[in-house]
Amino acid sequence: MLVIACPCALGLATPIAIVVGIGKGAQHGILIRNAESLEKFQNVDVLLLDKTGTITKGKPEVKEYRALSRDIDDQIILTISASLEQYSDHPLGKAIVEKAKEQSMSLKAIKDIQEKEGIGIEGYLEDGKLAKLRRPHQKDRKQKIIQEWERMGRTVVILDINNESVGIIGISDAIKESARSIISSFFAEGVTPMLVTGDNSVSAEIVGREIGISMVKANVLPKEKKDIILSLQAEGKVVAMVGDGINDAPALAHADVGIAMANGSDIAIHSANITIMKGDIAKVFQAFRL
Repeated sequence: MLVIACPCALGLATPIAIVVGIGKGAQHGILIRNAESLEKFQNVDVLLLDKTGTITKGKPEVKEYRALSRDIDDQIILTISASLEQYSDHPLGKAIVEKAKEQSMSLKAIKDIQEKEGIGIEGYLEDGKLAKLRRPHQKDRKQKIIQEWERMGRTVVILDINNESVGIIGISDAIKESARSIISSFFAEGVTPMLVTGDNSVSAEIVGREIGISMVKANVLPKEKKDIILSLQAEGKVVAMVGDGINDAPALAHADVGIAMANGSDIAIHSANITIMKGDIAKVFQAFRL
């Protein structure tokens, strides 16, 4: 009777509900680009989360820096590293530059600066030497100081000059207060959260334990984040991805629902279906409930 007598009401009910839902989301700082992403979100099986800027506050601080060679001073390590990162938008790079500014250091001119996706940044010093700031390789982690810093939950970056490791920097980023409760809420809804990060495995495992995630993938390159999503989708899973950086953009674009933190990079926001204002991870669960 209802279908025959009142078909227009049924035809209007669903789009109106979606429009109202999108409007309610906007009022609460959840910007939804299209109705399809809002509908898909309720069917998500796996929620992939980046670490820096998503689970953590995205305001890392340099806790310690040290020379590995007697031929170079600790302060020079920070100066060269900050000089390499002075134009970078990466949170770790900004933390290094901020520390150098606190120490009133004069940054050096670096030529031919290049960012290597998922690896680091490099450029040429005034004397022609190649300076490179990168994440540790497996052989680097044999050094006790790197093991010690990573056990403390720090992200470690290494400064190379002419391919010789001359210094290290330890960076920490606090976890968002609401992260653990939000993870518990998703588990209760039958959604499996997974932490996927380019950071070292020790630091990633520490953060995973802190927020209650057992599925942790570390040392992941940007392309590998996308590959993880494609692999899960091939298994029939509906996948949501939450991230904030340039490195997350390919994964956000390939996820069934891509969710970007508004305090992240423009390309991440452009690649996502949903944008969370002020980087508030609690709103990711609000979007799911919506």
